[in-house]
Amino acid sequence: SHNCKACIDYIKKNKLDFLFNAGVTSKLKEPILKATKGVINIHPGILPMYRGCNCVEWAIYNNDYVGNSAHFMTKNYDAGPIIRIEKYNFFKKYDYKQIRIGVYSKSIKLLSKVIEFLKKKPKFKKFLKKQDKNFVHYYKLMDTKKLKYIKKKLKDGNYIHEKRIK
Repeated sequence: SHNCKACIDYIKKNKLDFLFNAGVTSKLKEPILKATKGVINIHPGILPMYRGCNCVEWAIYNNDYVGNSAHFMTKNYDAGPIIRIEKYNFFKKYDYKQIRIGVYSKSIKLLSKVIEFLKKKPKFKKFLKKQDKNFVHYYKLMDTKKLKYIKKKLKDGNYIHEKRIK
């Protein structure tokens, strides 16, 4: 388990500066979150408006931009300080599968930008952006009816983001 004492001991023994989350099956607990300068997550949604599950799909459903957010993890899901946000333009030529693949491919590139940023900015904390609680929305797993709707929306060329997210 990533939350076990042996894992935390390994981090401290090897003097790791940061951890990078690539998806976990159980919530990270405080000791692991505090074992380094931070645990970085690349979230496939624009924070704070798109926290939770299926954020790519919910953004399409809501006619918003699809994107990734790099943030430090906290005890609350998708609530930590933001390092960087990227919004992507997926136009009519993209289907559902291409958009999903595109978002995850871009997440790898975003992570490399974040690593470069952290290497260049030892006092990185002053560059972080606190999430505005007025815009927070947690999304739950999208049901199959809505998922079919967004796939049809994309197929018919009806996904045009309204630029609600600045």
